[in-house]
Amino acid sequence: MESLAINLDGSTLVAPKAGFVLMVRFKLQDRNEFDTIFCDYISISGRTLRLIGCRCKTFVVGGLPCDYALRVGSMEIGADHVMDVLQLATPPWYYRLEEDARMLMSADRLVLEVGMLDVFAQLTGSGS
Repeated sequence: MESLAINLDGSTLVAPKAGFVLMVRFKLQDRNEFDTIFCDYISISGRTLRLIGCRCKTFVVGGLPCDYALRVGSMEIGADHVMDVLQLATPPWYYRLEEDARMLMSADRLVLEVGMLDVFAQLTGSGS
């Protein structure tokens, strides 16, 4: 993880290196704790940062596995609320969305219904 300096006077676009995403930590006035959002890039206009292609990391939601992201879209935040802008290698869950997690869950149920040995035989071609 690498910290990026945001220059409000100069640059108008902050983009990560290829294979990386931006992680923005911010604190809103009505909250005591910090929030974190991941995005593809940041557009700067005056003292406002527009976060483009935002995603949030999920935690346990019902029975779904928590290794996926929720799409947030774009959001604007004042520069005075931003604590850190970091660049990090794209996590494996970043492009995995809720729809994908739901498909994985249904695939798990299918494996249980059909039976592990039948699935293994199908995958390896060693079936009868």
